[in-house]
Amino acid sequence: MKRNLFVKMRRNRFLLLLAVSVMTISSFVLINQEMKLQELSYESNQLQKVVNEKTEVVDQLNKEVEALDTDASKEALARQKLNMIKRDEILYIVEPSEGGD
Repeated sequence: MKRNLFVKMRRNRFLLLLAVSVMTISSFVLINQEMKLQELSYESNQLQKVVNEKTEVVDQLNKEVEALDTDASKEALARQKLNMIKRDEILYIVEPSEGGD
């Protein structure tokens, strides 16, 4: 009978030790996962800010493209950048005088 009681107590200690070990390991895993989740959440927020900034840049560039896609703006760019003129026009090139006069 004493032996049977000793075996039960030993088994109960083992089960208690096993339960405490499982709870301790689970706690460490849970804490580690929570820290990783916070890191990933922060990284996600940072990446979302970058996406929003890039989206604004793309929108602005699309507006500029639309503004440049008119005949008037194409003509203005051709005149300014390529020195192009219409058939009936005469191009005058004024060279700066020497000495700054």
